[in-house]
Amino acid sequence: MIGGFGILTFEVSEDNIKSIEGQLNRTLTARISEHTPINGVGMIRHQGRELQEISFKMNLIAQDKVNPGVELAKIQDMVEVGVYNHLILDGTVVGDFPFIVISASQTMSYFHKQLGMQVIEVDISMKEYIEDPTIYDKLVESKKIQASITTEETLATVDIEQT
Repeated sequence: MIGGFGILTFEVSEDNIKSIEGQLNRTLTARISEHTPINGVGMIRHQGRELQEISFKMNLIAQDKVNPGVELAKIQDMVEVGVYNHLILDGTVVGDFPFIVISASQTMSYFHKQLGMQVIEVDISMKEYIEDPTIYDKLVESKKIQASITTEETLATVDIEQT
């Protein structure tokens, strides 16, 4: 198995093809404000970050264990109900928080008159879902403490090398 998102799995085998096609895009953006004084140099401030976004294409190909229409219905239900879950790829949880599917556009091709739809390509977009912002705040504080220890160690090393 390549990974999963709740009841949606990504896998490729002889009789099961539900795979991420090509690349997965993940965007992490800092929130920066810029202050421009009338005189003097400007200044920027880091004010946290935006919610992470992930997008990818998924191929649903008819096989013994895969009905593309059934798999597509799962994805549509996720959008309609607002299902959020952790995204797992190669046994690793992506990010610190779960994601929610915000859009799923589909392209249907290879229709067989007896077997129905044979291939559906779905463009899926997800956004990070942080239900409790205080948990995020605690995580950031922990990372700040870790970063300050690293910065202090680095500065101490520079001081030793200069003496």
